[in-house]
Amino acid sequence: NLKNISPRVIEKQLAKVLEAERIAAEPAALGVIAQAAAGSMRDALSITDQAVSHGGGSVDAANVTDMLGIAGRDEIGTLIDALVAKDGPQLLAAGDDLAGRALDLAAVLGELQRALHALAVAAELRIAPEAPYERFAQAFSPEDLQLYYQIALMGARDIEFAPDAKVGFDMALIRLASFEPVRPDAAQGTPPAPPAPAPAREPPTSPATPAPQKATAAPGPQAAQAMPPPTRAPNSSACADDDWHVLVERMAPEGVTAMLLNNANLTDRSPTKWTILLAEDHESLLNDKQRTEIAALVSRLEGHETAVRFQFGKPDAETPAARAARLRAEERARAQKLAGGDAGVQALVREFDARVVEARLES
Repeated sequence: NLKNISPRVIEKQLAKVLEAERIAAEPAALGVIAQAAAGSMRDALSITDQAVSHGGGSVDAANVTDMLGIAGRDEIGTLIDALVAKDGPQLLAAGDDLAGRALDLAAVLGELQRALHALAVAAELRIAPEAPYERFAQAFSPEDLQLYYQIALMGARDIEFAPDAKVGFDMALIRLASFEPVRPDAAQGTPPAPPAPAPAREPPTSPATPAPQKATAAPGPQAAQAMPPPTRAPNSSACADDDWHVLVERMAPEGVTAMLLNNANLTDRSPTKWTILLAEDHESLLNDKQRTEIAALVSRLEGHETAVRFQFGKPDAETPAARAARLRAEERARAQKLAGGDAGVQALVREFDARVVEARLES
């Protein structure tokens, strides 16, 4: 059967054919051809034949991607480099270069998904990612990869609803550069696990004060399920951003749930209900599953079932994500200042006409 063949099988068969024909071929190029063949061995052989002619008797990745008009792994690697650096302008510039070649931009996001998938699988299996993505082996956490994959998936799917493909492509790149799971800085340590509900306790007694009648009564079902009220239930004006980022750390959300909570503010908190103001550009990510997960985290933190109400708009206080970005920027500025005053660094700058591009503080 020459149809519906997996890309991996097609790639292996092409390698055997080209080896028998004594035609040099890069493994990455065969992978591109196998994906482009969409399960058809006949199409794969036809594309390979064209690639041999286009490449002057050999099959290499650059010629194949140029011939097919798709983004190669090196171009996708450039996007990931910008993503690692959290450099939005660099990411958009790389996207402009790809768009200028009249590529299928939804397919570019599809190739980015393949790269993120390869990194996620390699991390899960604790092996080196496939070439040329080895340099990203330690660049992202599993939560990062899950989040970026979902953003690329949604971006590719939503391109058809954008005014034009470039607008949808740019918005997907901006989301990739802007959104991230925010975790506590290493210097602050791992956030404590959400506290378990404290058991109901009897009121203290003293010799001068007789114990209330309740203390001697056998606890009924309602008493056994009673939970202590929250230590405090601030009103809207008391929900400062510092309080909210601590609460988010204590809830320890992951993935998209973390992204939502870190781009929000707590505007009202009572013993039975929280009101969360979510940044309006994140509203599309709040589905029923996320609502359920957030309500479960809030109820676990409070120690009893708590309703969660969502509002959408522009947070008027610093969100946890904005706070984390500010702290990172301040840390980079401190590191840059220290590096500029270091005698060894100054000597390198003078002797080699160098400049400090980036400095980081080691924890």
